[in-house]
Amino acid sequence: MRSVAEEELPEALGAVHIDPSYDEVDVQTTVTSFSDDIDWTITDYDIGSDFVDDDVLVSEEDMNEYEKILMESGFNTLMQKLEENNNQWKGVEINIAITGESGCGKSTLINALRDMKADDIGAAKIGCTETTKEPTPYPYKETENVKIWDLPGVGTPNFPKETYLKTIKIEQYDFILLVSSTRYKENDTWLAKEINISYPNSNLFFIRTKVDSDLENYLKGHRMAPRMGQRTILLKTIRDESMANLTAAGIKLVKMFLINSHRPETFEFGKLQTMLIEKVSALKRDAMILSLSSVSNNVVAEKIRVLERRIGAVSVTGAIAAIKSERQKGQRLELDVLMTEVLLYKRQLGIDAHAISVFAKMLKKQEEELYMKLNMHSHAILKTSFAFAKFYDQYDKFRPSAFHSFPLFGRISKVRNYQRQCSMVLKCLLKMCSSECHRLQTNLAIWLNE
Repeated sequence: MRSVAEEELPEALGAVHIDPSYDEVDVQTTVTSFSDDIDWTITDYDIGSDFVDDDVLVSEEDMNEYEKILMESGFNTLMQKLEENNNQWKGVEINIAITGESGCGKSTLINALRDMKADDIGAAKIGCTETTKEPTPYPYKETENVKIWDLPGVGTPNFPKETYLKTIKIEQYDFILLVSSTRYKENDTWLAKEINISYPNSNLFFIRTKVDSDLENYLKGHRMAPRMGQRTILLKTIRDESMANLTAAGIKLVKMFLINSHRPETFEFGKLQTMLIEKVSALKRDAMILSLSSVSNNVVAEKIRVLERRIGAVSVTGAIAAIKSERQKGQRLELDVLMTEVLLYKRQLGIDAHAISVFAKMLKKQEEELYMKLNMHSHAILKTSFAFAKFYDQYDKFRPSAFHSFPLFGRISKVRNYQRQCSMVLKCLLKMCSSECHRLQTNLAIWLNE
């Protein structure tokens, strides 16, 4: 008899063909899962042309502003300003509230949303008793301004029903996740109704946790594991019972997600992340996308779109660094700008050193073995500053002429040439990282089912 964990994995795998080149990966694979609730479809990601579009090249107006800052405040101030412009998303505040009764899995969900485990530094404390005495913020890794708030349960002595919404300042949250591991209780349904009445436009989601435990309990009471159709019916029953429970309490238009916080790649965790992206305001969308972990194909695709849009602005920063470099002495200041951005790509797509270390332990493989099996060129390129500089050499072909020393048009042309050069490097490496992420997703599905 197989365990539930095994049953959450793909039941059948299609043929997988992986081209060894990093920029052309042909994977036409559909993984059929044992449940319709689990999305294991493997998709490729389109990065587009390697060349920078003319409409994102530095303008004359921008160049004049940069020159002014250089003259008045110096190179370091200009680089700091450009860096701030490139990372405005880190200043965007998003607040996600999570509430529910003690033992429902709030802390595990908070950690899963932040791609953490209980023993990681900064993780939410996990316990069988109520550990939340006051609203407690847990920031995401990439930015401290995107926070998940663990709220005390409603109806406790310090947080009575009558003043609960006012005390926790419910209006300050972009999302409210109401969590339960069984049936929603009286306090839960009361809170949901009060939120719907007082804040009808709020993003209230219902999260049914520990779905894996329900299926495990079914296995313990039966001699045979549920067949494909039976398991789908079991999941539907869990959803229907929870929905009926809420409907009976007068709650309508319920957005519910069935999840296993210990295995975010299963059930509807990815759908929850997608909903967070869709429902957040347009001004906050990039911050939401770049804060989430790369659990689902939809989130990865969104991340790649955001990272690709950054290339124009980051390549300007690299170009400004390039023109201030003493290139005759071998100095190339743009290398730090480009390397920092590519390291962001790897973190965002879940292929950085920390992620590979986690996967290696989970799969009981050596890290270097994973790097080799996944054909991860980016690991070798970013291993040292020297290795990255050697990779950059093949793109560093622009050589300024006397024309480029002219005050206006020559200087703009010089910056634009370096910008094109930096842009090509970033596009190449984003394409490389996206292909490596693609290969990791594909191979994880295979390795976990071995």
